[in-house]
Amino acid sequence: MFAILALGPVLHIAGRSDLLPDGGTLPLPHAWLYDHVPFMRIARSVSRFDVMVMLALGLLASRGVMALQARLPRAQRWLGPLLAALVLFEFWPAPYPLSPPDTPAWYNTLAQTPGHGAVLNLPMNWDRPGYLLYQTVHGRPLTVGYISRDDPRTLTTRAPVLQGLRALGPDILDVDLTRVGPSVLSWLDVDFVVLDFYKMPGERERAPTVAMAEALFAQAAPVYADERLRVYQVTRLAAPAPFPVLGAGWGERTLMGDQVWREIAPTATLHVMHGASAAAMHISISGPDGATLRIMGPDGGVVGQALLSTTWQTMTVPLALTGAAVLTLQHDAVDGVRVRRLALEARP
Repeated sequence: MFAILALGPVLHIAGRSDLLPDGGTLPLPHAWLYDHVPFMRIARSVSRFDVMVMLALGLLASRGVMALQARLPRAQRWLGPLLAALVLFEFWPAPYPLSPPDTPAWYNTLAQTPGHGAVLNLPMNWDRPGYLLYQTVHGRPLTVGYISRDDPRTLTTRAPVLQGLRALGPDILDVDLTRVGPSVLSWLDVDFVVLDFYKMPGERERAPTVAMAEALFAQAAPVYADERLRVYQVTRLAAPAPFPVLGAGWGERTLMGDQVWREIAPTATLHVMHGASAAAMHISISGPDGATLRIMGPDGGVVGQALLSTTWQTMTVPLALTGAAVLTLQHDAVDGVRVRRLALEARP
């Protein structure tokens, strides 16, 4: 069974998969299991099923050795060592593969730099394990890293700035990177933003990542630069600007054409950071005709209400908050309530 699964979703013979007369492929059970059994996707590489194949083959080989010893009683002394030597030869890794650590020298400098703030490594449009290797040198917290499972507590897709860097494009939280971005980085306790050009050789990653980084630091010069790295240092602000962070109840980022939106559950939360200077919240929303959306403040009182329609509408909600606060969005629709833009307007 595991040998068949290890062959992958379609059969390959001599490197070819177009085995049918019309050039089609011959599907194997792995394709169906991958689509219908959730934990099959965790394995990712079909070659991992070969581990179970080798375990079963080891049991069969031991029975074969017993049969040989029964037929060749005089060879029992040397048969075992000979077969063990053959197995070792078969799996002998020669030359042994070596992969030296690829850690830029600047991280050694960072390890000697005073402070305990975090490092934001770019690009971050997907999780890269190399950043964890560099952390063994500099020893600081990471804003993004590599984890094997989705963590609902992560801010990668819920906080402004991180949303754009993750998606390499806009999300529903609309902030001015130059004005609000430093406040977000300070809130995340980021000391250094590091662009690694070796990890983004293509323009599809490089162009938007560099553009957002330059907007964050308003074209300020980096504190370090070489052919691989460009490092910016975050300046902590005495009066940070307000910004929103998505809480519970928000769906995945959906992109259709040039429009981006997220669906919201019947109850969703929104965290407003540094709300003392926020004057209003603008939210562009659509939903089933006749459904009602209510926005409640930290005390549970309704601060905004709108009758939804299938066409996009923008509602403005005045806010009178002190410090960080949590707003609650509630609607009475079964589903289909979407938000495509959410922004805070600060007092002049």
